[in-house]
Amino acid sequence: MSNHYSSIGFRIATDDDIEALVDQHILQGAGREVKTPDSHYVEYLLPGGEQLTLPFDEQGRIIDLHPHYRGQGRMTARLEKVLTRDQLPLELSYFAWANPKAGLVGEEARGDYPFLFEVPEYGPMRRLQSLPQTVSVQIAAFAYELSCYADEAEYQAANDPDMPMTVESFIPTGLFADPDGGGEPRAEAMLSGRVLACERKTNAYSGQDYWALLVKTLGGTIDVVSAPQTVDGHPQVGGICKGVFWLSGQFVSD
Repeated sequence: MSNHYSSIGFRIATDDDIEALVDQHILQGAGREVKTPDSHYVEYLLPGGEQLTLPFDEQGRIIDLHPHYRGQGRMTARLEKVLTRDQLPLELSYFAWANPKAGLVGEEARGDYPFLFEVPEYGPMRRLQSLPQTVSVQIAAFAYELSCYADEAEYQAANDPDMPMTVESFIPTGLFADPDGGGEPRAEAMLSGRVLACERKTNAYSGQDYWALLVKTLGGTIDVVSAPQTVDGHPQVGGICKGVFWLSGQFVSD
């Protein structure tokens, strides 16, 4: 069964799998430990860009295992609000607008669309107190489902007539949660775009394969990752992809 971890080649499905990975590898010197005045976490980064972040609470207990993929995608985003969960106060999400418009005023200046993304870098993100702020972010989109098409004609032929999407589209589905039904906003989106680069990669820890695509979508470029069994069609440079995703993001300074 695919999950966020299998999207970057980790075989993690149970608490026992997490404990084995942490005890046998990450806490044996393979991870980079970071301590700040307001956070403590271990960052485990593999050569292929696969990343796991483990935050600790004040008692030194692991409270999460956040997957991320470090790729080449870049998006300019206007960060407007920080969201936390009551039960996991170190889990952070940012409410942002993609591709803010310099020189404009009012609502038009905010950007192409709003979206939410979760962050693995708990310390640096927490220190960003002054909002709104425009930053460069690298977004990794972890596929719940992913369809790939050879070209635009094939994509348009498969487009849902009841909900057509242009080739470069981004719909922040996680912001459509029903507050009356107790729903919370989620770092999720439906998007489509042009495949600029793609590679079937192998996770060096697990030996498991996964797909990594660089995709040009509305608002910027995004790194799409997916377990092979989640992909319908064959990813290829010059093709089009479309899917539903969970979004993880990091600041970049290039």
